[in-house]
Amino acid sequence: MSNELENKITATIESINDPILGCTFASLNAIESIAINGKSVRIDLKLGYKALSLEKRIAMLVHRELGEFELDDVQVNVKGEVIACPTQTSTGHLSKVKNIVTVASGKGGVGKSTTAVNLALALQAEGASVGLLDADIYGPSQRTMLGVADDVKPELVDEKYLKPIVRMGI
Repeated sequence: MSNELENKITATIESINDPILGCTFASLNAIESIAINGKSVRIDLKLGYKALSLEKRIAMLVHRELGEFELDDVQVNVKGEVIACPTQTSTGHLSKVKNIVTVASGKGGVGKSTTAVNLALALQAEGASVGLLDADIYGPSQRTMLGVADDVKPELVDEKYLKPIVRMGI
């Protein structure tokens, strides 16, 4: 394959827009590698977020954009890696936590707990590791929404840490 064709294929891949962020794969540094061998291309993409539900869609998008080159084989590998927010959790007890999402309101009964549980389940379904803390001391309801029985209590580890209760992958 000529260098000119390889350059066109590479430029095409770099110009494809991420379906969530709307920026090109090149500008997001999402392209880990592009290997072109004759009429075969292997592309490894790394997104800055978990997106299991989008992997096939992104692969189809790349296939469509490369259709004009009449390639025999196009392999697209997509993986997501959550980018940590450095200011939130870089030190202390939260050093292993990459990001924190807070659901809050100054008013009761507006769906904070429901929103938090649904957001946690959605992130977990996309492949993220998720923990959920209900800090509502007057009426914690995540236990009910996640099916945790009232008699189930977190275990104390080394008289120092609480081992979390795991339900639905959260």
